[in-house]
Amino acid sequence: MKRFNKKITISEEKLHQIVMQEVHKLFEYARPRNEIIERISSYLPQIIENWCLVHACSITNTNINQCKNHWKTELRTHLMKSATFKLKGKNDYKSRYSMITQAESKDELLSDIKQIDFIISEKFSIENINLDENIYQQILNDLINNKENIFDIIASMNKEKIIEYINNI
Repeated sequence: MKRFNKKITISEEKLHQIVMQEVHKLFEYARPRNEIIERISSYLPQIIENWCLVHACSITNTNINQCKNHWKTELRTHLMKSATFKLKGKNDYKSRYSMITQAESKDELLSDIKQIDFIISEKFSIENINLDENIYQQILNDLINNKENIFDIIASMNKEKIIEYINNI
């Protein structure tokens, strides 16, 4: 048996790339529908809160706008987490959209204005956001009217589409 005393060098960047590819493979496996529904359901309150905070910034010109980028980042994080799950079996757009509607209908968080009010009123209070009642109601109604758009971008699994959507809120 011959012995080689060769040193193999690899750049940190290349090593990072290899490690990230292997980590991605570990997390890329498909998950059962019920598991994804549970996870998306757990993200919906944060999606609702941050969507409403970003939208409040967009329709008002108040001191809350200094936090808009932070809330956009939070919203992007939760939308991306919701969009990255692979569904076991058929993982096409239609199946993913159906699963997302099933996750939402579990608690009807995006269908019932009282549920949305319950979720965001506490967050707005914590953030010390006091809005005119008409503007507040507009935010609630706009979220309900955007429900299908939110489902669409999650089902699309498209990072650029999610970012574009957030920038247009």
